[in-house]
Amino acid sequence: VVNCFLKGFTADMVEGQSYLNLSLSELALLKKISFQKWDGTAFNDLYSFVPQAAFFSYFYSDPAPVLGQNTYRAKVVFNNNGVAYTSSETVFHFENIPVAVFPNPVEVGTTLNVKAKSPIDCVWRLYDTQGRLVEELPLETGDEFISAPNTKGIYIYRTTKNGQQVGTG
Repeated sequence: VVNCFLKGFTADMVEGQSYLNLSLSELALLKKISFQKWDGTAFNDLYSFVPQAAFFSYFYSDPAPVLGQNTYRAKVVFNNNGVAYTSSETVFHFENIPVAVFPNPVEVGTTLNVKAKSPIDCVWRLYDTQGRLVEELPLETGDEFISAPNTKGIYIYRTTKNGQQVGTG
């Protein structure tokens, strides 16, 4: 029954803002709709409202996306207090940085995502606090995954393009 209410949910990054779009096929049994954002631990409401009888599409713009990964979903509450969630959608916010690295912080042994805005001729390097090279990765696709270092600590990354440093963090 729930799937017949939820037609679609999308998230797009446009000019530094995340635009969320929820499409519904039925409104009669709906009590409340919330657009939610993942904060690294849980989804939290960004904006909640009571659906209007004449509208089947709802939009919201997150004016403050974080650099890197932003994950959103919509929550629909029914009149009987039942709850349904859309699938989550992820967009990437680069602003003026060429590379986003996430999650940050990262747990030992998990996967670290290195996402490049323009990966051609880029190399990403990870160093420990002693300046030792821990990992070197040519950014070929713009969406690379590596294993996080096996030792807890602080690490520094540098991104170069055609031999020139274009990013650090």
